[in-house]
Amino acid sequence: RVWIVWAGVVVKVNSRCFCDGFYGTVRYIGEVPPSNGEWLGIEWDDPTRGKHSGVHEGVQFFTCSKPSSASFVRSKKLHFGYTFQEALEKRYSFKEIDGEKADLVIGECDTSVGK
Repeated sequence: RVWIVWAGVVVKVNSRCFCDGFYGTVRYIGEVPPSNGEWLGIEWDDPTRGKHSGVHEGVQFFTCSKPSSASFVRSKKLHFGYTFQEALEKRYSFKEIDGEKADLVIGECDTSVGK
């Protein structure tokens, strides 16, 4: 399969996901015999999180950029659908300005200069 719908989110190969503090990319969606049901092959951003390179019992289901950076995971264990704004907030932990949460602070300047 090239996509599934999980919790109202369309998940495709190359979708981003999050699990137990680790981010990854979906590289495979489908069965992984001899197990029943659907699995997602994930290539983790942190290669130490993985267990293999997309191979299970001698069958190559997908490829990874780094050996041992992949895992097969059930979709119920993964989180999907972070918006760009949510990803920025998680990465850069937005701050408050004058008691209000800033949408995005790229840089700051001293507005009192010249007063």
